[in-house]
Amino acid sequence: MKRVLFVIDTLGSGGGQKSLVNFLNELDPKECNFQVDLLLFSKRGIFLSQVPSYVNLINTPREIACMFESLGSFSFWRNLCSKGLYGKLKRLIVRRKQSRLHPELNDIQLFWNLWRPLIPDLPGVYDIAIGGLEGTCSYYVMDKVRASRKVLWFHNNYADHGYNAAWDCPYFERADKVVTISNSCLESLERAFPGLGNKFCVLGNITSRMFVLKRSREAFPDTHTKGKLNLLTVGRLVPQKGYDTLLEAAELIDAANLSNGFVWRIIGDGPLLSDIKRSIEVKGLAGKVELLGLRENPYPYIAACDVFVQTSRYEGKSVVLDEAKALCRPIVVTDYPTAKDSITNGVNGIICAMNGNGVADAVLRLADSDGLKAHLTGTLESDETPLGSTLDDYLTIYFGDHND
Repeated sequence: MKRVLFVIDTLGSGGGQKSLVNFLNELDPKECNFQVDLLLFSKRGIFLSQVPSYVNLINTPREIACMFESLGSFSFWRNLCSKGLYGKLKRLIVRRKQSRLHPELNDIQLFWNLWRPLIPDLPGVYDIAIGGLEGTCSYYVMDKVRASRKVLWFHNNYADHGYNAAWDCPYFERADKVVTISNSCLESLERAFPGLGNKFCVLGNITSRMFVLKRSREAFPDTHTKGKLNLLTVGRLVPQKGYDTLLEAAELIDAANLSNGFVWRIIGDGPLLSDIKRSIEVKGLAGKVELLGLRENPYPYIAACDVFVQTSRYEGKSVVLDEAKALCRPIVVTDYPTAKDSITNGVNGIICAMNGNGVADAVLRLADSDGLKAHLTGTLESDETPLGSTLDDYLTIYFGDHND
C-alpha cells in the first residue's frame, strides 16, 4: 500500500484548497491501494467538512501551529509554553534581526527562512508527498518531509507574486515535478527558471459537471431578488480579486438607472471585509451590493444569478469560472493574463477591460441583450469538453513511473 501525504495551509476558500478536496473525493483509495495522510497547518476552513472519511488528518506539529498564530492569541502562548518552544522563539527573535540581510526575498520566503530551523522533520517515510500550495507548503515538503517522490504546486502566475527565483530554484530542482494550472502559468515558470523546463507541467483543476449540477439543485437562494438584475461574484476579499473595480462598476451600473434595478452579491470573506463594507456605505450602494460571507455550497447562488462577474487582477486558472461555466451562466471577466485560458471572448463569456468602466459596460451589454445572453448560455450548454484535468491525469503526474 502506497503512503501518500498532502500538505496545505488550511481548507479555507481558495482554488488550491478546492482542487485538493475535489481530487480526494474523486479518488477511490481501495481501487488505488493508497493510504492518504493530510497535514493542515491550521485545521480550519469551509472545505474541511468535505474531506472524505478515508483521509487521515494527522496532528499539526506545535511549532507549525505556533508559526501561524498571531502573537496576541491564546493558542500562540499555549503552544509557546510547550516544551522547548520558548527557547526556540528567542532564537527566532535573533534571526529576525538577520532578516534585514535578505531584502531580496518576498514575505513568504523570508517567513520560512526565519522559521525553518525551528520546525522539526515530520515523522515517517512516504512514497509521495505533495505540497498543495506554493510557498510555505512547498518549502515544508522539501525541507521537512521524507518521501521517495515529491510534487509541488504553484497555483498562480509566478511573476505576479514577487518570489525570488534564485532562492526558489534549489527547491524546484529537488522536486520531481512542479505543477501549475494553465499554459500561461507554465510559461511564467519557464521564463523564471529556463533550465528547469522538464520539471514543470500543467494540471487543470478537477471540476465535475455532474457534482456541480447536483449541488446546485440542493436549495434555492433566499437572497435572490426576482425581477432585478442579479449579479454574483465569488472570491476571497483580498486585493487580487479587484473589489475596488467591482465597486466602481457598481456605481456606474447604478447611475445607468436600469428599469428594474440590480443587486450585486458577493460570496466570500477575507481581510478587506471592513474596507468593502465602508466603501459600500460611502458610495451609496447599500442594498445594491450585498456581502453574503462564506457559503459552504455556493452553487445554487451561481445557478440562480443572471450574470457571473469576476473582477480579478490576476488568477492562475480560476476554479469558480469553471463552476460558472458548468452551470451555463453568462460570464463577465476582466482581462487578466490567464483569462483567455478559461474564456473565449464573445463565445462563452465576455472579457472586458480591467477597470470599472469595462466591467460596467460588459454587464450593461448583457442586461440589454437577451440574444447575447442566450448565445453565451447556448455555447456553454453544448460544450462537452472537460472543464479541467481527469483523475488519471493527476495520478500520472503524482506517481509517474511509480503508478503501477
